[in-house]
Amino acid sequence: GNTIRNSTFIDNELGVAVLGGTENAAILDSYFAGNVGSAVEAIDASALRIENNVITGIPVDPTLGSDFGIVLVRTNVDAPKH
Repeated sequence: GNTIRNSTFIDNELGVAVLGGTENAAILDSYFAGNVGSAVEAIDASALRIENNVITGIPVDPTLGSDFGIVLVRTNVDAPKH
């Protein structure tokens, strides 16, 4: 799978989408701010890793608010192994 690491997503409708049967993807150590819809949206994905990310709402206008931080639909997420 693909890895997104040390990335910044600011003021988007959607930060990252993981869709359509994606397997073994990872979203790591990234920063999401002001994404109106959601920071991460995963639909029909498997073995997805989401670790050490910072997710905030819309800091310039708190009345807008973000809809969701992380949305998982028919997706399983791997727990970190320590």
